[in-house]
Amino acid sequence: MFKRLMKFGVKSSILTGAVYYTIDQGLWEGTDKADEVYATLYQAVTPYIKEVPLEAPELPSLSNFGASTKLYYNQGVIATGNFLKDLPAKTSSLACELKSSISALLEASLSAPTPDGSSTDSTASKS
Repeated sequence: MFKRLMKFGVKSSILTGAVYYTIDQGLWEGTDKADEVYATLYQAVTPYIKEVPLEAPELPSLSNFGASTKLYYNQGVIATGNFLKDLPAKTSSLACELKSSISALLEASLSAPTPDGSSTDSTASKS
């Protein structure tokens, strides 16, 4: 459970950082500014891509940038729609897991023996 929350926290931090960086660089201001930001990133990343010994896909040229932007935008919209569609079910299952985990912890703590050797279980003390 903690691993899932930690994984979600890391992913949301990366997403938040990426969105903040794009806003800070002015990517959302207009197409001219977006072209400038892309050209700057392209020039900054290109030398490192060529030094990587692994097969890395080529960065799209500035002329293909518009087509790839539409493609990735559409994929992002579809992924967001799927996330929102699955959100109630995922939230419900996560709440059920949390409830069962807390119940198990409470039952374990209630039935744990005390230092004097007796059980703290309320049903055991009633009988």
